[in-house]
Amino acid sequence: LGIAARIDGERRARSVLEISDEDLFGIGAKFALQSLYGAQDRGLRSMFSLERIFKTYLTFDAEAFFSRRQNFVYRPGEDDSAGEYIEKRIGASIGSGPLGERLYILNVEVKLDRFDIAGVAGDGFAPGISIINRLTFRSILDTRDQLPFPSKGRYVHFFYDLSSKLFNQQLSKNVSFFRTFFAIESYNAFAKRHTLNPRFSMGTADLTTPFVMHFRLNGYEHVFGLRDQELVGRHFILGNFTYRYKLPASLPFSIFAGIRYDIWGMWENTEKAVYSELNNAYGAFIGLDTFFGAIELAYGKANSGQERFYFTIGQKL
Repeated sequence: LGIAARIDGERRARSVLEISDEDLFGIGAKFALQSLYGAQDRGLRSMFSLERIFKTYLTFDAEAFFSRRQNFVYRPGEDDSAGEYIEKRIGASIGSGPLGERLYILNVEVKLDRFDIAGVAGDGFAPGISIINRLTFRSILDTRDQLPFPSKGRYVHFFYDLSSKLFNQQLSKNVSFFRTFFAIESYNAFAKRHTLNPRFSMGTADLTTPFVMHFRLNGYEHVFGLRDQELVGRHFILGNFTYRYKLPASLPFSIFAGIRYDIWGMWENTEKAVYSELNNAYGAFIGLDTFFGAIELAYGKANSGQERFYFTIGQKL
């Protein structure tokens, strides 16, 4: 039985309840049921995984889920929302890949999703139902020593999404599209209490990629000064440079202080990308690593003039 919760200034309060069996039928399989309830997020999820398929060195993962999210649309340079919509999603996926080291994942996944976008107010979104089936190739390398606030290690994530008429046939009005995403970051500690964390990520998708599959960047997590999912588009590039210092406090939890510089661009498509005119932002933060999760307070400002205070309590859900 697992329970987790998170409170932040954007998505407000959320909680997760999970019931799982770590050794289902005594064959090393894991099965879990998970529920999410929050002010703007709700969902149900069931997950099944098997470390080895029979005597092969292939893993197997499967899941089915339902989610409901309240989302907002923002225009560049404006702090107030221009639109509000409800996104309901029903989906399932299966995946398999070679059995590798504990810190490395290589998978091929088949995903089936039904999106239902219902407008609440304003514009800037695409209402309606989309049924999207796709094939995903995914690779993850994670050698970080701890979460949250790692001091050493590396994280690399790559995926390639392919959705074609061969998969969708008559189920969807959407034509074929692809998406590619790549992210890499490293943590480098020096002089015991200092950590440098450079991070680079980018994503690109073709012009036929539907609204529900666009890339989204969040404020505190990706770009200081901006709101949750304020940046939406088919093509983006993002660089973050973070310095963090561990305070020498004699307390039952660790305290960190740091600064971060962000440089980014988000466009509707690659043809509109102008890399010589990237945006930037900067900010500072304080973090506490407590027994019930991370507590973070931050302030950031973007070159557009937008500035914002952030707070989060609990792990990312």
